[in-house]
Amino acid sequence: MANTYEWIFDPIEVKQSGELANVANVIHWRLNGTSDDGFVTSIYGSVVLEDPNADDFVDFDSADFSKDLVKSWVIPLVGDGCTEEMLKKTVDDQMDLQRTPPTVQKKPGSW
Repeated sequence: MANTYEWIFDPIEVKQSGELANVANVIHWRLNGTSDDGFVTSIYGSVVLEDPNADDFVDFDSADFSKDLVKSWVIPLVGDGCTEEMLKKTVDDQMDLQRTPPTVQKKPGSW
C-alpha cells in the first residue's frame, strides 16, 4: 500500500530582526498522510527558528522562500536526529492503528 503525504506550513510568523525584515520566526507545520484504502491522519507542531545572519537570510516575500526550504529548516528542529522518513513512519503507524485498532469500545447489548 502506498501512502501519500502533504506538508503544510501555516501560519508562518515573521518578525523584524535587527536590520532584516520579514524574518521567518515561528513555523507551524503539519504532515498529512492518506492511504490508498481511505485512512487519513496527520501530525503537527511548531518550531522556533534562530535569528538568521545576513549572509544566508531568505526574505519571507522573496521567490527563494519555498516550501522545500521551510521543510529543510523544520525537520531538524522537530527532534534530535529527526528525518522526514521518521515523520512519515509516524503518520504510517497512526494509519495502521486506525486500520487495526489495539482496543475497541463496546457496551453490552443488554444495557
